[in-house]
Formats: sequence, C-alpha cells, structure tokens
Amino acid sequence: METEPKKEIPNLPLEISEKTHEELSALFEGREWNGEKFPPVFLKLFSGAHETAKDADGIKPLLDESDIYVPEIFGWSRNGLSILRKISSGEHFDFVESDEFGDKVEEYFFNTNKPIIIIDVPEREVLSNQETYGEAELYVRKLKRFSYEEAVERIFEYLEESAKFDVVNREAYMTEHFSEQIKKIIKEYPELQKKDAIKVLMTLGSGHISIYHALKEIGGGHVSRDFHSTSNRGYGSEGITRVSFGKEISEELKERALLESIFLDGMKHLLDRVSKNSLKNEYFLRYIISLFSRDEIKDVFEQWKGYEDDPVEILYFIIMKKGIVFPKTEEEMDAILTTTPYGKYQKTLQEIKEKREKNRNE
Repeated sequence: METEPKKEIPNLPLEISEKTHEELSALFEGREWNGEKFPPVFLKLFSGAHETAKDADGIKPLLDESDIYVPEIFGWSRNGLSILRKISSGEHFDFVESDEFGDKVEEYFFNTNKPIIIIDVPEREVLSNQETYGEAELYVRKLKRFSYEEAVERIFEYLEESAKFDVVNREAYMTEHFSEQIKKIIKEYPELQKKDAIKVLMTLGSGHISIYHALKEIGGGHVSRDFHSTSNRGYGSEGITRVSFGKEISEELKERALLESIFLDGMKHLLDRVSKNSLKNEYFLRYIISLFSRDEIKDVFEQWKGYEDDPVEILYFIIMKKGIVFPKTEEEMDAILTTTPYGKYQKTLQEIKEKREKNRNE
C-alpha cells in the first residue's frame, strides 16, 4: 500500500503544550531531555480500518521490522496489556473471535518477543472522566420517535459528541503520553537502548488524522504513515472529521449520515456476508446512499419509521424498487465499485504496484 504523501491540514484540533512539544522533539531526534537520552525514534502509523482480518493486510512486514508495537486499545487495562505481552513472548494465545483484526495482528506478533506498549486512554482514566472520554452512543431505532427534522439534528449531535470524545480528547491524551510511554518501554528492554535508532509501529483507525499531523509536524522525517483508506469512508465519519476540525456540516451531509445510520443498522450483516473487507463494505454503502436524492432520503426515513418488523425487509425493498443491485458475491461488489472513487483509487494503486514490479524486474 502506498504511503500517503504529506498534506497540509490547517487548524488542527489538538493543543500541544510547549513542554510536550519539546519532549517529543527530543525523543524523535535522540536528544537529551531531563537528563535522559535515548536513540532517535522513528514512528510509522498504520492507518486504516480495524474490524476484520482483511483490514490487517500489510501490517506483518511493518511489524517484523519494528522494535516496538503500539496497538490502539481504548479503555485498556493492565491485565489486557499483560496478556498482549504474554502473546508476544509465546506464553499465551487465545482467539477472541469477535475481534478479527486484533486476532490477526496477535497472530503476527505471537512468539516474536516484540515489546508492546499502549498510549491510548486507559480504563481507569475513562471511568474517572466520563465527561471527557465517555463514548457517544447512537440507538438508531429510537430515532423513530422523532420527526425527520429532529432525527437529522440528533445525528448531528451524535457526530459532535463522537468528534469530541473519540477524536479530539483521545488524540490529545495519546499525544500527551506518547513520549512517556515510549521511554518507559525502552527502559524495560535495555537492548533497545543499544540500537542506533528505534522503530515504532502504531496502528490507528483512519479517522485519527490530527495526531498523525501533530506528530509529523514535530518529528518531521521521523514520522510517516502507511495509509490504507481515507477517514471519510462513510458520511458519518466524514461528519465526525469535519466537526473535529471545526468545519461546517451541510444539511445534506447530516441527512446522508442519517440514512447511512439506518442502513448500517438494518443491512450491515448482509454486507458482511458478501465481503469480509470492511473498507469495501463501507465504500459500497456510501455508494448506495449517494444514489438517493434529499427528498428520497426523507421518504425512506418515513417508510422505515412506519415499518414495525425487521428493518432489513423494508430497506431491501426500497433499494430494489430504486433499481439498485445488491451484490450476492464479492466479485459482484467489486464490479460495482469500479465505477466509484474507491474503485478508481484501488485501480490506480494496482497500476503503480505493477509498474514498480516491472521496473524492478527490468
């Protein structure tokens, strides 16, 4: 997968103190800070979806060449971290099944003795600061209690809460504690201090944009990202990104985010049957939503609101009536996606990959 080129992102929502900025700068450059000096740190962020095993494609080679692994685990506990380290040492490995992505990555670092640290918000911090880190919740079917206009505003409120809790506040915490935790693990593994440079791999959902650009601004060439998807795969995630950066959200985006939420609630299991690739599923759902006009979105809401049985029945009927083909296989989904921005992007990446392989063989 191509490494995303650097882009200028104005008005980052993260506020980094002068002390944290200087400490991070010293960490990346390998300069002395508060009487301590460590080898320079190079950070690679693996940025993408993190739901299915397919989402872990591309992580293994990055993990193999890294010295430290930093997974994204919100609300982690000491016991959870201990289990990850036991997996790394080859003492323990128990598939959770509900976390395909996590299981696959654990399979990659099993018995590698790879040092592991977590910089995400720990469980104790979440429990004691619910107003800061409490996760936003959306019960889609409760939206049936409201008028269309009220439901649209409820979706907007949810996007605002999600941006505050899951993006801005979490990323601020991770940035503030990054240097502290990296130095802590280096001290725990003396062999790391003997290296000329320390390579850190951190996996983060693609919606976490600010932390990458904040660390990139500080670390320069010592910070890079392996970018596997845009943060705006769906209308909801696009809304969260726009809110977190203080950008306006149009009424149309709110309405499409509402329709997307309804389809996710009613038909996500059908998409998962077609493909285990969560990126494809999200982009395909965005494609479906894009085919509805704003008047049609309101009409779908009213039909869904008045339907009392399984929502998948009315939603499937609606897309069939509109002439939208719902794929039965992943191959059929791929054929449809070739006409979308996602499909064209994947085609471009494949052409670049083939060109590079051809040049290497010549």
